[in-house]
Amino acid sequence: MLDSKKIENFWGGDLIGSSPDLIAARYGIKKVCRMECDSLEDFKKIKQTYKKYSLKVVCSDEKLFDKFNIYISKSEKLSTEAKKIDPSFKIINHNKAFTEVIDDVRRFSELLSYPCCCIDEHAKNALDHIKVSTSKVFRKLPKKINFLFNNILNGVSNHYLSFHFPCSFVCSKTLDYQKKIFNKIKQVSPEFAKEIKKYLKRPYLVFLDPSLDNIYVSWDNRKCFMFNGIIKDNNLSYSNTVYLQTHYPDYQDGKLGKGFNLLIDKIRQGNKIVFKKSGFKVYKGRILLHEFENKKNNQAVLFNFI
Repeated sequence: MLDSKKIENFWGGDLIGSSPDLIAARYGIKKVCRMECDSLEDFKKIKQTYKKYSLKVVCSDEKLFDKFNIYISKSEKLSTEAKKIDPSFKIINHNKAFTEVIDDVRRFSELLSYPCCCIDEHAKNALDHIKVSTSKVFRKLPKKINFLFNNILNGVSNHYLSFHFPCSFVCSKTLDYQKKIFNKIKQVSPEFAKEIKKYLKRPYLVFLDPSLDNIYVSWDNRKCFMFNGIIKDNNLSYSNTVYLQTHYPDYQDGKLGKGFNLLIDKIRQGNKIVFKKSGFKVYKGRILLHEFENKKNNQAVLFNFI
């Protein structure tokens, strides 16, 4: 059941055991993971704490959105390399174009251990400004998707397995990568694994802005509903839902507008959504509550994670 209006972070009393990224780095599934800290004093404490897990921690020289980035690995050499090439600082703080840092983007993604096919597709889509409406990944979205692919709650809570966006939702390399992380979480933090599965294995309705620069900018700006329900044919029947949106620091507009606030209210009131090619209708029993049509700057995508 979804018994709250938001998804709280899992905390099992252990920082390492409450983070998929740290678990993956500790056990070598990820070469490096990147996190944040507020101050250099915090960094020193984190570095000392992670010593007992044999993790090497390196801190960025400057802040990004008022926080330091920290790079964590079993190898100090790889942590240091990640710090030196992190493209986020070059793009956001130093106004470099994506084309100028493409080699760093590729190498940084390799250090984060993302599958090579997903790295290649990310670079191609970003360079070619491929948008939601023309991207292969959304045109070929499976009707049923393994829940291990679900990273929708990244940017909302710590209930995810990886940050990266797959080249497709049937990518065998991504599935293998996510499976390794999930199996390790089950081993070291079974309560967390149970909670991850509870939240990820269910229907999601995601709203994306196809007018933005590329599919990844659209994805980072996503808004969504998580449902306690089932999908059959083109119908989603549900007993309750939670509305969620990302809160990445570089996308903090947060203005939904009257139309979208109305949509949130109607979906919360309803118990069935009937989908068609151009949008969907929201019902409470047999009563039509609302009709949504896809627009140039707002498109609905249904994910059926099983």
